[in-house]
Order: sequence, then structure tokens, then C-alpha cells
Amino acid sequence: MNSQENRPVKGEMLLRSIEERDIDILREMMNDPGIEYSVTGWSLPISTVAQKKWFSEVLPKEKTTVRMMIELTGEAVIGCVYLHDLDPVNKTGEIGIKILRSYQGKNHPYRALVLFGDHCFNELGIYCIYGKCLVSNVATQRLIRKLGSRIEGRQRSAVFKDGKRHDLLHFSITADDFRRLR
Repeated sequence: MNSQENRPVKGEMLLRSIEERDIDILREMMNDPGIEYSVTGWSLPISTVAQKKWFSEVLPKEKTTVRMMIELTGEAVIGCVYLHDLDPVNKTGEIGIKILRSYQGKNHPYRALVLFGDHCFNELGIYCIYGKCLVSNVATQRLIRKLGSRIEGRQRSAVFKDGKRHDLLHFSITADDFRRLR
């Protein structure tokens, strides 16, 4: 095999650790009202100072969260994916993903979650990944079904956004389900 064959291909996706150079992208996603409206949590606008403080003081101390940046080789960082509330005894964790709006509506979230699922199930030994999404977030519902996740329940009026209450859907996927579909 020659060195040309080992070079990353433009558009190839990789997951990597968060680095200081990612601070602006992370802040952009936190402050984007379109992303904020589609996720289950909430955040106040984040300043550059607050984002840098989070990176230097909070991120290094996280013990129950795995965070990774999603990068298209030769193009750009397009988002982040994370597993939080890791339970080392039960081997479970809750998943989240944020994609810059200019990269949404493509196959990028699916590809990133397949890579991340492979890492979590095969490298970290996680057995069950669970999550939640707004009932109004149809794109996420399609995505989790495509990945093999099962919707397991509905929590009524669980989230208040944009002046109204929203229901949440709860979903999960096991390592066995993930491997069966791959």
C-alpha cells in the first residue's frame, strides 16, 4: 500500500476529542436558536469567556461524559456528539448530538452516530444507549429509527420551549440491536 492510500479522503468523517480550537464552534451551536429549539435541554447565550472557562475548568473534570467533535476530513468540524450520565455498573449512558445547521438535513448525523455507537459499544463496553427527543423533532425520530433505536415511551408536557409545553419521546438501543443492524 502506498502513502496515497493512507491519506484521509475529503469528506471522510472522523470523531475526535474536543480541542481548544473547537470553542467557537461549540459556542455557535449553543447560541443558535434553531438548534436550541430542536433539543430537549436549554441553555442561556454563552459568551466566549464562559465557553473558554467551561473548556479549561469543567471539561477536564467530567468523569461521566464522553464528548467528541464530528469532523469531515479536509472540510470542517460539523458538530459534536456525547454520551453523558455514564453508568459504569449498568453500562448505560444518555446520548446527545448537535450538528451545525448548515450540515443538517444530510446523512451526516447518521454517519456520526454509527461511528459513535461503534465506539461506545465496542470500545467503551456500553451495553445500552438511551436518549430523548421532542415529539416535534421528526428528523431526530427518523434518525433514531434508522439507527435501530426503539421508542419506548412518551413523557407528556416535559419541556417548555417557545412559550408552550412539549412532549418528549424516550428511546434506546442496545449493543445487540446495534450489531444486528450493522
